[in-house]
Amino acid sequence: ETVAEDMETLRQILENLINLSFDQENLMNNLYDVKFNSPIYTQYMRDQSKLMDDSQIIEDSLFALSKRQPQIQSIINSEINDMNANMEKALSFMEERKTNEASEKQQFAMMSANNLALLLSEVLEQMQKQMKIAVKKKERFLLHLVEIL
Repeated sequence: ETVAEDMETLRQILENLINLSFDQENLMNNLYDVKFNSPIYTQYMRDQSKLMDDSQIIEDSLFALSKRQPQIQSIINSEINDMNANMEKALSFMEERKTNEASEKQQFAMMSANNLALLLSEVLEQMQKQMKIAVKKKERFLLHLVEIL
């Protein structure tokens, strides 16, 4: 049952990461289309800050998961640190009205989110395979038990 719970948690984190990446990409694209002295620019800064808050929720979930999956802990922590650092730098550059630099950091943040999503997708796939194998073994055992009785 714990495996099933971990799989559901993984699916939710994966969905949140994908949404975060898409939101970051949309914000990055919108940033290209606006002048830095436009009032909408400050809204985009608030949007970047909200994405950072959203990433914190993902980080907390990933940290809890990585404790139960030690083989991926260092990769997860590295990518999370990169993602957070780049999001923070993006916001800092936006505050300085350095749009090109901000966009570059947003792109790096998206790359880390995508790397995490890929890793989690692979882990989820492995868990699904292991679960299928376990179910088949249990079925064979039960069939064997029925034959004996």
